[in-house]
Amino acid sequence: MIQARHALLLLAIIYWDAWRLLIIRIGDGAAAVPVAILLLGIAIAWNKLSQNKQLSILPIGAALIFYILAALWGTAMMKIGIALVTILLVLNYGLGRKKPPYAAMGVGLLALPILPSLDFYLAWPMRQISASLTAGLLRLNGFSVHVEGVAIAWQDQLLLFDGPCSGINMLWAALLLTSILSLIGQVGPIRYGTALIITALMAIFANALRASSLFYLETGFIPAMQGPVFHELVGISSFVILGVGLVFAFHKHNQRVQKCV
Repeated sequence: MIQARHALLLLAIIYWDAWRLLIIRIGDGAAAVPVAILLLGIAIAWNKLSQNKQLSILPIGAALIFYILAALWGTAMMKIGIALVTILLVLNYGLGRKKPPYAAMGVGLLALPILPSLDFYLAWPMRQISASLTAGLLRLNGFSVHVEGVAIAWQDQLLLFDGPCSGINMLWAALLLTSILSLIGQVGPIRYGTALIITALMAIFANALRASSLFYLETGFIPAMQGPVFHELVGISSFVILGVGLVFAFHKHNQRVQKCV
């Protein structure tokens, strides 16, 4: 057995290389903001730990084995993720909670600088999905468009879905917001997993709506709304609508749960 505070300090030292890799990936960009908030939350939770709370050494040893395997054959983000999840699990059990903190782990993992990895693995399929959905929405509005790879062809124009149009940023932000709302609402693993799936579908559809709206701007249907300012305004408006929708859905669901109780 080992005290929870001592276990966290020991793990923080053992995982030094994961923290080094994390600092490298943060750089000096906006990714430092969610990581700083995450570290603040961990520090607050650590301060609430009981001095006498004891933990078994076996699960900590198992976590170290996974970390070593990730260090030998995994990626840097795998090492960082395992280190973070282990810290959160030890904090959770150190606070006397028996169920794993699924939403907290989701918030922690999404707060890491994972956008480059998401871009690498998901950008191409997300671009194809967004192009297909956007073309379908435009056909419903009477436009004779078709998809060519990751572009929409209309008359003699070819509108390309580049990296930013894939919706990766919107997907990441929506999943992070859902995880935060799930953490605040203390939802269970099934509800949390369902919420993530629904949020992903909503984010993909919201990005298609954004792209179909931009179609009218890019093709000159609205001459008064030309230029990068209106382009960015449409993107921001799409995410605000998605975010408000997610908050409203969680609020209504919590009201129904409270009525049932």
